[in-house]
Amino acid sequence: MEVRGVLDRPTAASLIELVVAAAGTCRAVEVDLDGVESMTQEAAALLLFHARPWRSVSEKVTFRANGRPGREAVLDAYALRRGSATHSPLP
Repeated sequence: MEVRGVLDRPTAASLIELVVAAAGTCRAVEVDLDGVESMTQEAAALLLFHARPWRSVSEKVTFRANGRPGREAVLDAYALRRGSATHSPLP
């Protein structure tokens, strides 16, 4: 599946639902993020750290990205998670 435009938290949550449903019926799911124009750190955190049901199908899912808009968001999400680990963990 191909994702385009802005990837914010609500869109990432919908993407997770779609990927989980697809992984339930497909042997493998590839998510192409090359068309993403921007990604918020909240969206990156949701994709990286969401526990269930995301983790139950994660071995079937491959994300492919050119690394440009998402790279900073992913780094920010890791930094946010590391900084808030003693407070309240991200979902």
